[in-house]
Amino acid sequence: MDNHKVKPYLESGVIHATGSKTFYVLTDSEYQDYITTAEEYSKPIKQLADAVQDQSKERQNKVDQAKKQINQKLKPLVAMGEKTDLKELINISGKGWTYVPKSKIKAGGWLEYKLPENKEQISTNGKLDLKKLKKQIINHTKVKAELFEADFSGSMTSWADSFNRKPETALYGNPKDPNDKLDITAKAQILRYTGGASASGGYSPGTGTYSFSAEAHGSLALFEGKMAAHGYIPSKKGYDMRCNIGGKEQDFGSIRVNLEAGLSAFAGASVLVSANIDFQMSDAGKLQLKGTNQRKTKGGSIAVGGNAFAGVEAGCEAGVSVWWKSPEPSGAMEWEEFAELKAEGDGAAGAGIDGEFKIGFDAKTGKFYVHAKATLVCGIGASGSITFVVYAKQIYSFVAYVYHKLKNVHFNYKDFAVIEKDAIKALTNLMTKFIFYEAKKVESDAKQLANVLNEGFKEISSWWDGILKLLEPSKKLEVAMKLADSINTNHTRLTLTRPEVKGRLLFMLTDLSLVAKLFEEGLKKYSPLLSDLGAIVGMILGGSAYETVIYIIHAIEDAILQVLSYIQTKNDYTQVMQHMSLDPTVTVDHGESEKLLYNGAGVYGRSLLRKLKKYKTDKGKLYFYQTDTKSIKDTPVEQNQHIKKNIIRS
Repeated sequence: MDNHKVKPYLESGVIHATGSKTFYVLTDSEYQDYITTAEEYSKPIKQLADAVQDQSKERQNKVDQAKKQINQKLKPLVAMGEKTDLKELINISGKGWTYVPKSKIKAGGWLEYKLPENKEQISTNGKLDLKKLKKQIINHTKVKAELFEADFSGSMTSWADSFNRKPETALYGNPKDPNDKLDITAKAQILRYTGGASASGGYSPGTGTYSFSAEAHGSLALFEGKMAAHGYIPSKKGYDMRCNIGGKEQDFGSIRVNLEAGLSAFAGASVLVSANIDFQMSDAGKLQLKGTNQRKTKGGSIAVGGNAFAGVEAGCEAGVSVWWKSPEPSGAMEWEEFAELKAEGDGAAGAGIDGEFKIGFDAKTGKFYVHAKATLVCGIGASGSITFVVYAKQIYSFVAYVYHKLKNVHFNYKDFAVIEKDAIKALTNLMTKFIFYEAKKVESDAKQLANVLNEGFKEISSWWDGILKLLEPSKKLEVAMKLADSINTNHTRLTLTRPEVKGRLLFMLTDLSLVAKLFEEGLKKYSPLLSDLGAIVGMILGGSAYETVIYIIHAIEDAILQVLSYIQTKNDYTQVMQHMSLDPTVTVDHGESEKLLYNGAGVYGRSLLRKLKKYKTDKGKLYFYQTDTKSIKDTPVEQNQHIKKNIIRS
């Protein structure tokens, strides 16, 4: 027994100092004084919890006031680091977590009892016996058993259960795993405090709702002193993203971010009790968080309350995903994820990139990325920046996002100067490979595009280099035939093709030498092609070399119409004409492209059309093979020189 002056313990309170073997037994007056002090710390936490749930117009003011009080309480404590004066106590009598200054314990001269180092003295069959422990405390403190009102055994068991541990592990640690012990560092204690351990009765605070988002939730891992937080920022309904491009404000539509964070230490605590979140990218490509009490306004920014965590470095493990309202494929404008950043990071994808909003491509990792100022995608107030990465599961939605945002500015790249040239090249190569892709089984376009991306960009780049080599005079007809067959078989893959992609495809299909080669080198040479075009074609056309040539012309002709039919507006058409080349980053003469389109393939040119008409079939006039072409009816060959007038939709 300690040399403690005997006091009247008529209605005593029993308290345990977390992470230690020390229990305190208090007199009634000491206990009441302890409760009053503990409430000074728990009150602002409870007020914050209530304010977050508030549905009135005063919600934000109430949240700010509660956070201001918490920051005032924590500022001197955080400044002391691991020497902080804050002490975490378990109120066995009142069943709950409490926080008081260490100085309060010393000043009170509380009677204490320390567990024996050897737990065998208070164990039964090798397990901690809480009834024996209670008896030991009574014997050593001389508190009468009948006045020891706390349900000690039940309370200690409930406390240990709150973090899924046995009482002996909670008090003595795990002999088989020295790391399996209650984290009692100052950082862990303050995280538990800000996470709401003292905000409600009982030992388990449960799942809370937190103020960095109206729909954010978190669960506190008490034993480890960490919190798993998740929720949409700024809200589930999204945020109207507007970005200044070239001095002109552009509306990028609704956007939202989903945050999955493992909050820990001072950085995690700062997120919970600060006005906003500051996002920072590490050199390793990981996202790190901390709280900030700066709130942006039209005139700049203002401080919201005192910042107890000023100077604290960003930390925590955080994963984020960015979502947009996509019209694909149903037109229903549903939320879709188009990029993410996993908690483990993704190397240095997008490292060093700057700007409010950028879409880029990292050649080293072979991944597209979306870099954004946090305030753009998380709402006004958030600071720092986030670099999201596009994976195979999101690639179709990402391609749709780029396409529709470009479409919304009438395919004017000056108003969409957020996509870098490397990304334009990589996207064009990806979509070109997608058009050529031979699916091994019936799958959606989204799944097939993901399959192409999963091949990796080294493979895609190598494939495109091979195509370029085949585009020499002796091979380009074979490439055009394969391309035409792919387009005619799977024309829905053209749905999200940007002008650069359509321009490239048309360039490959409208080379003047393609059809001329058929005539110049003779029909006879192409009779073996029948076997390559499939048994069905051979059966339909009867196998003659002449009919093979006609089939090839029809196939290329139809593929051109398919590409043109997916042009959406006159501006789209203009951009397609200006990108009829193999390099998507250069522009070409609009007039020359039209000349190539109408006179180059040996299909639309009047002289070659007249030559072609000499080879009429027994059935009469030749018709374009366009069974599935959108918005185009079968028309005689002579009329299709007016294709621009017929299919371009303004």
